[in-house]
Amino acid sequence: MAAALCAAAFVVSVLHSQSPDDQFLATLTALRDAGFADKEALVGQLAAGGHPGTAAVLSAFLDDRLFVRDQDGQVFIVASADEALPSFELVNPVNGQASGASPREGMTKIGTNNRLRRVLRTTIARFTLASPDTAVRLNAVKELLRSLDDAGLELLKQRDT
Repeated sequence: MAAALCAAAFVVSVLHSQSPDDQFLATLTALRDAGFADKEALVGQLAAGGHPGTAAVLSAFLDDRLFVRDQDGQVFIVASADEALPSFELVNPVNGQASGASPREGMTKIGTNNRLRRVLRTTIARFTLASPDTAVRLNAVKELLRSLDDAGLELLKQRDT
């Protein structure tokens, strides 16, 4: 846990001297080599940063579609992680634009575990429950109700007040 706090503190100190896009990319890049506890802290930083690409990144991470291109270490969202496809269609996580294709063997998935997936679901729900769009908020509630746990219940209680 101490390592997670040190890594998170380092990322925060670096982020204060960068543009919002650079901060967002630095946090994404830190996910690449982070342990699961560190990834949880980084997910929190992504959500707190409020970058426009956050929702897409968190959803892709939850869906096992967040990858690193091995040749240059860049983080991308892949449009589909379908095993039958010979290559990935890459999406730039900063602006959501298509960024070409890459062979599957040249990409490494940023891994998750069950605990991190729970954190991601809760973080996504918190993020979307705050949306000004009522349809987005309704979908967030429906998603929370599909696998309601203590964290999801607490989120709903907080939004009710």
